[in-house]
Amino acid sequence: MGLEYRYLDLEAVEHREDGSTVVRGVAAPYGSPGQVAGFTETIRAGAFGDVGGLDVIMNIQHQRGDAVARTGGGGLELMDGPAGLRFVASIPAYRADVADKVRRRIFRGASIEMRVREDRWPSRDRREVLRADLTGLALVDKPAYEGASLELAAREACREAQAVQWPLAL
Repeated sequence: MGLEYRYLDLEAVEHREDGSTVVRGVAAPYGSPGQVAGFTETIRAGAFGDVGGLDVIMNIQHQRGDAVARTGGGGLELMDGPAGLRFVASIPAYRADVADKVRRRIFRGASIEMRVREDRWPSRDRREVLRADLTGLALVDKPAYEGASLELAAREACREAQAVQWPLAL
């Protein structure tokens, strides 16, 4: 099966005094229907399995050679919960170009890269992703949905994500 992409709005951004930038968001909302290439899709809670053991790279615009964070100590943390797969990424100070693009809202969202392993089609126009491999996460310039917004957050404050729709990257 081929790679599939889903876009979501960035939830919060924090620019720290040391020059680093922390970005928070929802990588995949569970049970929230989204319009994807002519059909409605939902991702089942836990579809990505044990995220604690995943090796995932966050990059820019899905360019694998432009990595900015990685799970396993490289500044990217994934947290799985009943509402969705969340992430916190620390963009290092030496990538000030990325922080600047986030600050100026050139990069407005995050996109997951996944390989669907098991799905169910209750009807021709509805798909439920039951099991998938998360293969990447990217900061992207394409907004998740109409009216996408970026929130600058205080160090401890971060609002809970709301369900959003995510179009397929073509």
